[in-house]
Amino acid sequence: MINDSTALFICPDFFDYKKYITQELSSKYKKVISLSDRPACSSIAKALIKYNAPVYSSAIAAKYSQHIINLIENELPNISDVIIIKGTCITPSFIEQLRSKKNDINIVCYSWDSISNIKTFISLAEKADKSFTFDLKDSVDYKLNYLPLFYVDHAVCVDISDASDSTITNNIFDYTFIGSYHGDRIRVLSKFLSKKPNSKSFIKIYFQSYLQYLFYLATDSSLRSCSKEWITFKPLSRVELEAKVECSEAIIDIHHSGQTGLTMRTWETLHAGHRLITTNPVVLLHTTTKLATVIDRDSGTEWESDQCEKYRYELLKLVPHSVSYESLPLSDWIMALLMKS
Repeated sequence: MINDSTALFICPDFFDYKKYITQELSSKYKKVISLSDRPACSSIAKALIKYNAPVYSSAIAAKYSQHIINLIENELPNISDVIIIKGTCITPSFIEQLRSKKNDINIVCYSWDSISNIKTFISLAEKADKSFTFDLKDSVDYKLNYLPLFYVDHAVCVDISDASDSTITNNIFDYTFIGSYHGDRIRVLSKFLSKKPNSKSFIKIYFQSYLQYLFYLATDSSLRSCSKEWITFKPLSRVELEAKVECSEAIIDIHHSGQTGLTMRTWETLHAGHRLITTNPVVLLHTTTKLATVIDRDSGTEWESDQCEKYRYELLKLVPHSVSYESLPLSDWIMALLMKS
């Protein structure tokens, strides 16, 4: 049944996930207003916002938050729910203004990044009706609700026969990795794959710009030594990505070293029934070593089963609340976000 009201959805433009969340919300609300959590700007401005440059980032956030208030002024009487994901350039005063204009509005905040990377999230969470994080450690440290990320059912959104590359469904890969460049991803990939000399792999590491590539080329020896075929400046389409996954034995996921949250790639891999190779041992709370292999970030070697069991046992002792052990389809994830306590 469609809610006879409007939802305001504020979210980063992160690959095609925002599009799928917006589509799902549109099946639940009469109208969805979908906006980015930051203004359109240059690469330099994005970097200043990302690294929370003093004065600049706060000024941009205040200006952008007021822009949204002005933009939705006429729609506000019909807005029942506000969903803010990450909220990079959203200020606490934005939430205060919404409440002053409509005191019964329901505001939910969700972070799919670690708090260390988006320190302003906590100030938003304190103003919201409910706040969630995908990061288990952050949920404990900051007393936020723990809600793992979701999977997008590729059977619904992708027809693999539409793949433009005719060879894409014919190749069989032992290992596939598709993701953005960050931190030590290339080093970890190189370490792991060096131990699998006879394997066939498909690796694509995405750079947002050639300028970004040149900067890290000068500072990252692993990038300089890796195969140039690994590098791309064009993100794979959902069709191409899912086609590669379908013809791969195992999917590699290398999480950000400062996070414990499980990525969408993790949930999509487990849901699709492929073997997961991951640097994030938190996955052991949600699946077994039959479906997931944990690798050491420094050496690239696979964890032994007793090491996995010990980690899982110790982690369970630190978690003071129940966790969801099942992978959530996008529709259920949204229902969990919007559920009133």
